[in-house]
Amino acid sequence: MARVLLIDDHPDLRDVVREMLEMNGHLVHCTVSTADARPVITAAEQRNEPFEVVIADYNLPGETGLDFLRT
Repeated sequence: MARVLLIDDHPDLRDVVREMLEMNGHLVHCTVSTADARPVITAAEQRNEPFEVVIADYNLPGETGLDFLRT
């Protein structure tokens, strides 16, 4: 089981990917934008439970998923 952060602003696609990951035993936390994801990552790190996988949509509001992953 992996802790997965899924960042996507398209609800239908986000729901399908989340359901597929959860059906395979992964713990998934979803956010709509990279701005929403930053506090989630910080909180997970403070609990010493960092995400093992981050899946980010490329075309997100504010910045691309690739830009987010680079930081």
